[in-house]
Amino acid sequence: MTAGGNYGASIATVPFAALTNATWVSFPVPAALVQDWFDNPPGNHGLLIKPAYDGDPGLSNTMHTTANFASKEYPEPERRPKLEIDYTPPTPDGDNDGIIDTWEVAFFWGTNVSSGGAGADLDGDGASDAEEYVAGTDPADANDNLKLAVDLTNNEVVISFPAIQLNPQYYTESTRYYSLAQTIGPSSGPWLDVAEHTNIVGQNAVSFYTNTTPSSTSAFYRAKTWIE
Repeated sequence: MTAGGNYGASIATVPFAALTNATWVSFPVPAALVQDWFDNPPGNHGLLIKPAYDGDPGLSNTMHTTANFASKEYPEPERRPKLEIDYTPPTPDGDNDGIIDTWEVAFFWGTNVSSGGAGADLDGDGASDAEEYVAGTDPADANDNLKLAVDLTNNEVVISFPAIQLNPQYYTESTRYYSLAQTIGPSSGPWLDVAEHTNIVGQNAVSFYTNTTPSSTSAFYRAKTWIE
């Protein structure tokens, strides 16, 4: 409907038997129309109930009825108008690849991009797109991935890495965690968690670990991240 009474095409036809008493009649409203109510409130001028024979000279002289809405202030609550919306939210991961679709659309412009997806590596940095999704890094930037920075300051080894906060827009989980581990040999192991550097919550801050007693034996470090 437009202001002034110019109504658009019929959106639904609901057949029902002749009625002697007022009763509720339900009819479906197209989802696109409801969406437009939210997107363009000034353009929402309501709906018009029109008898199917309205305008037919052969019927209008012999059939008489009324169709109207009661207002929301009507004294009988059961006759006040109501709008019921049945809404089924989309599946967060429609292609079932382990990555929320909104993240794929944000970075790959779609969920079926050949170079984007759980097993692909769009930026060629060695971290799969699924791993970058978990880490919160940019899958289109080869310089943005989870990595450790190692510095030697005053004969002390300083390990650091960014702990990125989880963006709820792209995840059904609530928190991203990090842990730091070390070993004397990556192939021989074992990998041992660094004390007080496990289950670090990502809060968009750099996490630091300082080895104040470095030995002559080589040490290797690694960080891992997960979301839950």
